[in-house]
Amino acid sequence: MGIPKDFSIKVKNYKCFGNEETGFDEIRRINLIIGRNNTGKSSLLEVIRYVTNPQDYFMLLGHKGSKPSVFITTKVTEDTIQSVFRRDTRGGGIPGPNHWEYGKRWVGRPIKYELKPDQSKSFISIDPPFEHHQDRGSHEGYLASRTMNPLVNRVF
Repeated sequence: MGIPKDFSIKVKNYKCFGNEETGFDEIRRINLIIGRNNTGKSSLLEVIRYVTNPQDYFMLLGHKGSKPSVFITTKVTEDTIQSVFRRDTRGGGIPGPNHWEYGKRWVGRPIKYELKPDQSKSFISIDPPFEHHQDRGSHEGYLASRTMNPLVNRVF
């Protein structure tokens, strides 16, 4: 499986990077990082290494005492939606004949999550956002946890 288009990696509060998210808007087969000395080029490579193999030590290198955060934005796949919004499940405050009919609107839509050192994921946002109160919380968390990190275990 290749790296999906519209896959981004952002970091904040890591080494020289402050509270504003910075990083890669896209990851391609070949990426050039150009900049002056001491502007964070090596730190960006460390962020990529963290995304491929999250490690606890990364969290020790915060900016001015703040804890680093790494954010991934990618498109939601049909398989991921089906694992959360199942065809054989109805009710529970989700409208429609089954949960799949409701959830399929997010296939191909961007989801953003924070990647933790234990490879768990914390939901940040999805577009369009969940509009029903019943959607929030568990469905958001399940969707983030089941979204594939396409760089995990890759070598760069």
